[in-house]
Amino acid sequence: MFDHTKYIIVESNGLEMPIVFASLLNHREVAGARKVVAAGFVSFSIDNGAPELNAECYGRSKSLNIGSRPDIDDKLIEQFILQR
Repeated sequence: MFDHTKYIIVESNGLEMPIVFASLLNHREVAGARKVVAAGFVSFSIDNGAPELNAECYGRSKSLNIGSRPDIDDKLIEQFILQR
């Protein structure tokens, strides 16, 4: 499991897309001029019973003053990484 990995969800042309990045970077730096709809931290785990990646989003970005949407963001990041 990777601790304190950060993420933002950006909206472009009506689509929401995740950007996952190292904790050394600031949410605001990564966001730039993009429209951010959610931000926080994400932990990843693999279920031993099935070859599935699980994302767990939590917290909020202080630099952007926006929080995570755990149920929505979890699924969006999983779909993006697994290309589903």
